[in-house]
Amino acid sequence: MAASFLRLIRRHSLLVVLLFAIVAFAVSVRFFFNGGMMGLDWSFPYFSGAANFERLFEWRISPSDYQLAQQLAPADYMRYRHQATADTIPYGLNSYGYVLVAVFARALFQGLGDVQSVIALQLAVHALISALFLVCFFADSRSRIAFVVLYVANPLVIYLATYPFYYFWLLLPSVCCAALLLKPDWAQLILLLATPLLLLALLIRPTPLFLCLLVYGFAYRALPGRRLSVVVPALTVFIAGVIAISALNPRLPPWHSMYVGLGAYANVSSVSTLSDGEGYRYFAERTGIEVSTSPVSGNWGQPELMKSYGNVVRAGYVRALLAQPVRVLLNALLNLGQVFSVGYIVDSLPLSLLSSLLGWCVAAYLLLRGQILWVFAIVASALSFFWYFPPIPAYNYAAYLLLVCALICSLRPVDRRQADRFASIRKL
Repeated sequence: MAASFLRLIRRHSLLVVLLFAIVAFAVSVRFFFNGGMMGLDWSFPYFSGAANFERLFEWRISPSDYQLAQQLAPADYMRYRHQATADTIPYGLNSYGYVLVAVFARALFQGLGDVQSVIALQLAVHALISALFLVCFFADSRSRIAFVVLYVANPLVIYLATYPFYYFWLLLPSVCCAALLLKPDWAQLILLLATPLLLLALLIRPTPLFLCLLVYGFAYRALPGRRLSVVVPALTVFIAGVIAISALNPRLPPWHSMYVGLGAYANVSSVSTLSDGEGYRYFAERTGIEVSTSPVSGNWGQPELMKSYGNVVRAGYVRALLAQPVRVLLNALLNLGQVFSVGYIVDSLPLSLLSSLLGWCVAAYLLLRGQILWVFAIVASALSFFWYFPPIPAYNYAAYLLLVCALICSLRPVDRRQADRFASIRKL
């Protein structure tokens, strides 16, 4: 009987793994569901924008609905469905893409509150991508089981997937990049599907730009005979899309994050903690102007204030950089190590340092195992910010899928050509 059962499992290994994945995923969601959310000032504009959506790139929110939302307890706000009203005002401080996510989730899950609907959508996308990788990109049971344990039901991944904010969607470029590395023979199809997904990802959050560009680099490598007919046109469409996004939804320079990022570690500046409030406090000390982030009545986002604020915090960051350039460089190296681990632990500097050490060990291991392209991809996932802001887990979400796939690939026999190539690089 036992032998027959084992033969049955081997014969239907994919089905068994998928059943295991479903159970593990359900258990992980049950025990590691986030339950929290971003502050109302930052989350409300997306959900109110979805409720009042009429035309693409026209972002309007409701002041009267904001007053009502302020009175709700967090548990009630999770179930709340925002109202379309006539008294809307324009809003455009953050990246627009998550409004479209909220619009789609709101239409798809009409029986849920807006916050609940985006969580449901994010879990559905996570499940769909997980199934895609298990069925199409991993061929053996060992790799599939490892993927279930390390990614599908990973508590940290689930915890962030159930957080109703735009960080989850950082995985879109990672999916495209991982698909290309795992199935280079499918490069043409993957690239054609990837371009709209990459543009959507940048519209939601622009930080994975370098990972998006690397996707085209990997496609260029995988399609030597179709570079001019496939890769170049796709890249052209992508660049045109980026230019259009920059014009329709311009972003401010990251001086605020650069200044606040100094607070991740000890420094000579006045930044003592990794908190947005540090930047607001510094600006108030220099100008006497208090910052209010209320999306309805606050001054945060007003052009004149943002210009003044950017100049003030830029000067503060440059002053700290000139005073301690080596410290800033060491901070960047610590951050880079954390990209290969769980990220920066906000409430514990010792754990953050341990995370960095573990990450550097993982990076060294991957290089020794010949996973150079995966290392490039993981670095690219955080290249736009790790040198000035630590990769807290939400910011580092793009790296997790890449890390898991890289570790699974590292268990395979070393590609001798990659190993020889890496050895020649080390000799230089």
